[in-house]
Amino acid sequence: MSCIYAIPFGQADCFVVALDTGNGRRYVLIDGGTRKHGRNELRLFLEDNNISSISLLAVTHMHQDHIGYIPEMTGRLHTETALLPFRAKLMRGMMIDNSEMREDYFDLLRIAMNLENQHTKIYYNNSIQKYQSFVIGDYMLTVIYPNRDSALTLTKDSSLINGDSSVMLLTKGKRQLALFCGDCFEENFSGLYFQYVEDNCLEKGVEVLKLSHHGRNDKGHVYYTEDFLKKISPRKTVITSDTGNIKKYSAEWKRILTGTDTYVIEDKIMEIVIEE
Repeated sequence: MSCIYAIPFGQADCFVVALDTGNGRRYVLIDGGTRKHGRNELRLFLEDNNISSISLLAVTHMHQDHIGYIPEMTGRLHTETALLPFRAKLMRGMMIDNSEMREDYFDLLRIAMNLENQHTKIYYNNSIQKYQSFVIGDYMLTVIYPNRDSALTLTKDSSLINGDSSVMLLTKGKRQLALFCGDCFEENFSGLYFQYVEDNCLEKGVEVLKLSHHGRNDKGHVYYTEDFLKKISPRKTVITSDTGNIKKYSAEWKRILTGTDTYVIEDKIMEIVIEE
């Protein structure tokens, strides 16, 4: 049975998607938590489950609470294909003098070098075609946003980089199994998402939604709206958060996340079964 393992790093994303295919179980790794957590829960999970190879690695965007332990893991984990935010050399002039983002910049360089050394096929968000898809057995993971036609920020403003975040839809046949929103602004991807669903005659409703930006609308940005949630009607919703923000936002989550099973990931691994 295919499932999503949410690895606990508090307010940081890390998901291992286990897909049962005709050729055995294959894995997708989406983001790597945060090193500020102090304990590499991702490495421990992979070791405990004897996972030494993944079909696809996706780093949604260049923030520490998503890059996390990916630099370390790409040095030891065989990776067939990878999706990275953008080529680090494009940002050299912008990032090198920005202390807040300098570490993220060098992490991205290290990730790319590790993957190149193992001859991984690397795709970059700023150069992929519209609706770039990755086929894994009977499953398909499609990048809803961004693509080579998107107006990516490549900015020194750390908060705006959230808007460049990858949004990916996992499907099997006509079923929408999981929508991973990273930290993307809703306005950036929602139109592309609904267009893709319509053009491909997908069944309405998403089995699992990874809510954008840890379930927080803040700093002047809208990451999700009640209208969007009603339209996609997820059966299960996943939120990565920490104790402080759980206390702050739990009442709002309870109010707007009606008709869905809500999984708040803080300090325990959670297995979310994908009902096919």
